[in-house]
Amino acid sequence: YQRRVHGQLFWCESPTLINWKSSINVTVGPGTVHRNGEADLRFNWSAGAVSENRVEAVGFVVDGYPAMVCGLSLYTRAFRPQFFNVDYAFHFSSGSYVGVMESGRWRKLVGRYKDGDSFKVIRYLRSKVRYYWNERLVFESGVVWVERPLSFHVLIKSSKGGITDADYAPVDPMPSLKTCWSLYSC
Repeated sequence: YQRRVHGQLFWCESPTLINWKSSINVTVGPGTVHRNGEADLRFNWSAGAVSENRVEAVGFVVDGYPAMVCGLSLYTRAFRPQFFNVDYAFHFSSGSYVGVMESGRWRKLVGRYKDGDSFKVIRYLRSKVRYYWNERLVFESGVVWVERPLSFHVLIKSSKGGITDADYAPVDPMPSLKTCWSLYSC
């Protein structure tokens, strides 16, 4: 369908639940990832999943207060539990703090989250990454690798918790058309 945003007409697609290609030590379903068992602290970030979908943007809801990292990654193969494989992400502490992390480095602490809060990470116009928390822009990065496909990664350290309602906007198949979605605050 088409949607008019700020006077321009865009082709839009509805969001679709994430499907998972690869996972370790988690229970997955369409749009959900949850830790399945006690965390083995010897291996720290030993649980998570990577999407089979190529994405431009992801949205998800936090379930509980897990220590986890969720976001977009240039690494599109099998899941590997390593921070630096997630290029544009929210980092959640089990103490309910949330911040922005890019390629394993802290960019900004954005506040204290609650169970059920929603988050979005969006590659915007293939030149920036925007981070939203409960529909509010909390950070924008101008460092983006253009024209590379992205996947959605979830890494979980805690023994409990995860994400629900994870959906995505697909990679635009035609570069001349912009994929719009409720995630995009165009």
